Amino acid sequence: MKRSFLPLGGLLLMVFVAGVFASSVSAATFTEFTVRPSRIETSATDVNFLIKLEPASTATEDAINVIFGTGYTVDGTASNITVNSTLGTLQSWDAECDAAVPSIGATAASVAGQTASFASGDLDTGTTYCFLITAGVDNPSSTGNYPMTVETEESSAIVDYAIVMMPAVDDDEVVITAAVAPFVRCDVDTTAGTNNSIDLGVLQYGTVTSSSTLDTPDNIRVYGGTNASEGMTWYYRSDASFNGLRSTTGSYTLTGADAEGTLSATTANCAGGTPCYGIYYSGTSSTVTGSITVDTDYTGLTATTAVGPMRTDIWGDAIASSSAAVAGAEIVFNVNATASEQAPAAVDYTDTLIFTCKADL
Repeated sequence: MKRSFLPLGGLLLMVFVAGVFASSVSAATFTEFTVRPSRIETSATDVNFLIKLEPASTATEDAINVIFGTGYTVDGTASNITVNSTLGTLQSWDAECDAAVPSIGATAASVAGQTASFASGDLDTGTTYCFLITAGVDNPSSTGNYPMTVETEESSAIVDYAIVMMPAVDDDEVVITAAVAPFVRCDVDTTAGTNNSIDLGVLQYGTVTSSSTLDTPDNIRVYGGTNASEGMTWYYRSDASFNGLRSTTGSYTLTGADAEGTLSATTANCAGGTPCYGIYYSGTSSTVTGSITVDTDYTGLTATTAVGPMRTDIWGDAIASSSAAVAGAEIVFNVNATASEQAPAAVDYTDTLIFTCKADL
């Protein structure tokens, strides 16, 4: 009869494999299982690990072991391996978390080598449990894939388990750079309607009319913003050489002012020194951030009867400014006018005002 002899190495391998299977012969794999790290870069410290598991077996669990493969650095002091079990936080990591692991505590219960053990209450099948390791474990220093095993226990006997290979890469970051260009923004509209026009109605000698006191108030509103460190300035001008409300049929101009002043309701004849028309700060302005200053030529007098200087030069006249960056600026100006004693009756008095801006970088 022939005898067969198994080499010693083969015998030891069989013993090792048998030992592995013996330790898990009564254990099942989790119904659902996930490990999500906060960093996968080599040597990253105090990496967060979300552990998600759904029991497959009915048991009265009392512990969870997390076994980090060789290469991970596991703090040897259990209190340094901290835990977050706030359900809202866990669900931010993974919406499938139904509940935090009960009775897990704020830190690991014990640590031995690569194994961190955590307290646990009874886990129900059909429920997905999560907990978050927030400190105490550092990533391997070399790239590769490393095993990570999670086990539930009842009285030191393994109930369910799972193994996943976790990555360690040389760089898990992408650095983004950019520059922001300087800009200036400005715009103009009117507070009523959408046609950027204001009808002052019928002007009368002896009365000063203001756009803010019409049956439907309709004023000029300028907007702006800039990220320029020295701020911005708004300008305006009349676009016609007559510098005022001009009637072609009457060959007459309700002239704008040479300087800040108050309109007279009984002006004999309109001129730069005795104006009949202009704009003036209403007293209403706002910003989202930063601040604005209205030019002093358009403040200080009565908003419904005063006017500031008006010109036809293409560079215009400054009406407001900011000394630094500003956002969401809005400034409201009234349009005020009167008919002089010599103004002919006509229905075609008109003027166009142009508004611009600049930024100082």
